[in-house]
Amino acid sequence: MSAEAETGRLVAVTGATGFIGGALARRLVESGWQVRALVRSPARAKALSALGATLISGDLSHPDALERLVAGADAVVHCAGAVRGIDRADFDPVNATGVTNLVRVGAAQPRPPRFLALSSLAA
Repeated sequence: MSAEAETGRLVAVTGATGFIGGALARRLVESGWQVRALVRSPARAKALSALGATLISGDLSHPDALERLVAGADAVVHCAGAVRGIDRADFDPVNATGVTNLVRVGAAQPRPPRFLALSSLAA
């Protein structure tokens, strides 16, 4: 039995193909957490998958992907964010609407997970 199965602790991570989210997801897996990572490109997350993380294809605009991501999770660490853009229209779909979608899906769970949201000055 793996350490992940023994602990039963499950954390959902967004932004796991980014710099901070990737480092965090790797560290969580190495610490024995079960990790589910929301990824837009599974090809970019092959190394994370090889460590044992479960990849959930989709993004913050896909409620079905968010449901698969957070179902049964003890915690959600939200690291995804738009950091490049010219105006609000470039940032809001991820940094406002996406966060709202994630929180709504999490709050609707029978046992809502704890949330930790990270951000960037660029956001």
